Amino acid sequence: MEQTMEQTMWALQGPGPDAKKSCVGSKHSFDAGFGGCEKYKPDHRMHQFCSRDFDEKQGYYAVQVCDECKLCSAGAKRTNHVVKSYGDPHMQNILGQRFDLMRPGDHTLVQIPAHRHYRETLLRVVAQVSRVGASCQDMYIMKVNVTGAWLEKAGRRHLHFAAGVAQPKLESKWLHFGPVDLKVAQGKTRDDKVYLNFLVRNLAKTSFPVGGLLGEDSHEVESTPTEGCHRSLSLLEVSASSLEAHPPSASVEATASPEAQLPSEGEEETTHSVAAALS
Repeated sequence: MEQTMEQTMWALQGPGPDAKKSCVGSKHSFDAGFGGCEKYKPDHRMHQFCSRDFDEKQGYYAVQVCDECKLCSAGAKRTNHVVKSYGDPHMQNILGQRFDLMRPGDHTLVQIPAHRHYRETLLRVVAQVSRVGASCQDMYIMKVNVTGAWLEKAGRRHLHFAAGVAQPKLESKWLHFGPVDLKVAQGKTRDDKVYLNFLVRNLAKTSFPVGGLLGEDSHEVESTPTEGCHRSLSLLEVSASSLEAHPPSASVEATASPEAQLPSEGEEETTHSVAAALS
C-alpha cells in the first residue's frame, strides 16, 4: 500500500511533544514482517525500529498502531456497553463507534478471530442487508448466517435465519457458543415489512481479536452511500433547504418514521429491527 506524506511525516516526527495521538489501525493484526506489536516493547530490540517498520496491508507504521512504541495511546478500547445495529440499521461496535449502514449486500458482523481463514474461524456471523423501502436509508437485515468451530462443538454445522420465517426453538433465545451468546428475533415495521433482530454479548470477554462491523473492523465503506444514493440524498438536502428558505403558505402535516429501539436484555419485544452485541 502506498504511503501518504502524512503517514511518512508522522512516523519520522512522532505525534509531537504536547500529546500522544491515538493509535490507529488494528493492533492485533499488525505485521511488518518481523512479528506483532508485542515485538516493539521498550525492552525489545525491535523497539528502535518503530518508525521504520511498515505494515503494507494496513498502511501504517508500527509507531502509529502499536502503543508499545510509546508514541501513541491505545485510545479506543473494548467496552462493556451494548454494541449494536438497530433500525435501518444504525450500528455501534465494540469500540463504541456509531455509524449508519448505508449499503445493501452481505456484511460480516462478527468474525472471531479477526482476519482468519474459514477453517480457523471460531465464530462468524454474516448478515444480508436489503433495501426494503423507497429511501436509500431503508436498509434492514433480512438474513443471518452463523458458522464456526464453536457451533460445531455445540453439535451444529451452521445456523440460518430469514426474515418472516419463524423458528420457535431458536428465535428470541440466547444461544451459547464458546464464551459468546447470540440471539435472533423477528421484527416488523409499522407498515408490516419484516426483518431480523440480532444480538450478541460477551464479545469483549473473548481472548481473541474480534473482527466484523460489530467488532474492530473498519466501517468506512459500509457507512458511505453508493454514488446513486448519495446523489439522491444530496437532492433531498437541497429540497429541504429550499423549503426552509421558502416555506409554503398552506400548513403541511408530516409524520416521522418510527425510530428503532434496542430491547433490554430481558425483553422479548421484536417489533423493532435490532442487531446488537452485548459485551
